[in-house]
Amino acid sequence: MNLKKYFLLFYSLLSLSFLFTEDLTKDNYNFLKDYIYLDPSDDFFANLKNYKISKDYVKSLIYNKNIEIFVLDFDNYNLTKNTNTLPYFPYIFAPYGGFITNRGFDLGFLYRMENINDSKANLTFSTSFAQNGYFYQNISLENFLQITNCRFRIFNTFSFFNSIGQYNAALNYDYSNNSLLNTSNKIWKTLNINFSQRGESGFNFISGFDYRIPLAEINTINYFEFFYKYIDKEYDGLETASNGDTKPREITINKSNFFLNIASELRFARLKKSTTIPLGNYLSLGVKLFLPWQKEYFNKNFGFKAKLEERFYYKFYKEFAFKFRSILFGGYNISYNLSGDPFVRGIKSNDFSGFFALIGNFDLYLPAISVYMKESMAVEFKNEAKFVLYINIFADFGLAIENYNYVLENLTYRKQNQKSSLAYLIKDDFYFVPALSAGGGIKIYCYSWPFIIRFDVGADMLKAIIKQEANLEFVVSFNDMF
Repeated sequence: MNLKKYFLLFYSLLSLSFLFTEDLTKDNYNFLKDYIYLDPSDDFFANLKNYKISKDYVKSLIYNKNIEIFVLDFDNYNLTKNTNTLPYFPYIFAPYGGFITNRGFDLGFLYRMENINDSKANLTFSTSFAQNGYFYQNISLENFLQITNCRFRIFNTFSFFNSIGQYNAALNYDYSNNSLLNTSNKIWKTLNINFSQRGESGFNFISGFDYRIPLAEINTINYFEFFYKYIDKEYDGLETASNGDTKPREITINKSNFFLNIASELRFARLKKSTTIPLGNYLSLGVKLFLPWQKEYFNKNFGFKAKLEERFYYKFYKEFAFKFRSILFGGYNISYNLSGDPFVRGIKSNDFSGFFALIGNFDLYLPAISVYMKESMAVEFKNEAKFVLYINIFADFGLAIENYNYVLENLTYRKQNQKSSLAYLIKDDFYFVPALSAGGGIKIYCYSWPFIIRFDVGADMLKAIIKQEANLEFVVSFNDMF
């Protein structure tokens, strides 16, 4: 009986979608200015009548600003759509990630076909390589059902990852007979950058749906995830063999586990693209259950996590703007690694984590240079290309309660020596961990680009004050932190 009631409720909400349809006209595009930024000098504005544009599709962009595939390591890049160009150029070619001291190179490239042949279907391919993480291959397909006026979306993602190449590099990190490798490793050691210490491989398969509730205009996102991970070996420093030679010491783990994870999220998003940053408000509440299938192997315990996030973007005078983000994390048998970009900048890897945590980020944008280019490399543009360079000043803080026996969010156990130097024992295995950082940088936005160029420098203020230790994080990235 209850099942029948839920079905009738869902059917009623789906039926309401048809009451909110808008007629498509080729002659009146005044509605566009409510959802995207229109530049009178742009080719698109001058040739609007040549394009067939669905109002439902354009409207849906303010509720779906990010490119997300529901794989944690990908979604943390905060890849956003340039909604100013998507209605008439539905392709995205973009690099993402970059270089972060303390972690090394983490670079990827994305190709996305948006609204293929006006079918409301999107296809995303991406690949990335993290020096202290994984090599990823991702493919994601999503489809907005046209009969629901782009309110109902079905999505599927398959993701494969491994760290075999990085692990083999780690084996030669401290010692190698190859002079070229030794020279290269000296550079990484100077920068305090390691390679992945474990040889791992696995995959994610994710399937779910997203429905935007009429009137309330709140997205409800629900999906299940099949997650498999296999750990082969772990690097544990150097050892001396019986013949006196030095060689890497490896610990054979040879364990795997399979998880069925279930997630649900409520999201309120009202974000309109300006010439540079998005403007508006974003609020979300999400929960996720981790259900291991093989109890005898690692990460064998049930896990739970929840996240409440608020973002606010505002231009208070011309291109002068500020951004604010606050996130409240909670978990059971799972901890969040919030060290450094994209959470609390300037913090060394594994120095700030917790199963319960609160973080805040404040960014001030000061426009410094506006550039208008008419040509590049002897190629003349039909209209000027517009760039804005910002000077960015930021401050981040965080408070966390941690138990270092818990696995991290990516379902990997930790070594006990990964405790933060600022962790203060509360009781038993529970620690209080604070974080405070500040810094600045430069950001370059282009009106038509699907990515940005960002240079950030963040400093760990608490470690400098309490421990008299300096820790700086330099970031070169193709995407914004939030």
